[in-house]
Amino acid sequence: MLRRSARILARTVKPNASTTAIMQFSTDALEVSHDKSVKEFFITLGKERAVLQYDEDACGVVDLLHTEVPSIFQGKGVGRILAKAAFDYVHNNELKMKLTCDYLQKAIDSFPEYKKIVVN
Repeated sequence: MLRRSARILARTVKPNASTTAIMQFSTDALEVSHDKSVKEFFITLGKERAVLQYDEDACGVVDLLHTEVPSIFQGKGVGRILAKAAFDYVHNNELKMKLTCDYLQKAIDSFPEYKKIVVN
């Protein structure tokens, strides 16, 4: 019975162009943009956008506030790419960073070289 149901489902569910594109999604060609005027790193994903928002104080501390990836792209490494871009920005500009974003508090473990520039 289970095999028959699986065969029926396989015949009735046909992937459309958007689900096929998502199934073949690769982070290799993603480009992170940085808009300092709105304090945001972002990746354009077709009609969607993944963003990492921050604030910067006068003392040179960048508060990484929030990361948001469209649900269809979650779990595919997009947030990690945004995190790396933000961490690079802080490091390359000799700043410090505060990790307010829950996701980034966990993601920093994948980038131990940046832990020395984290402040509480």
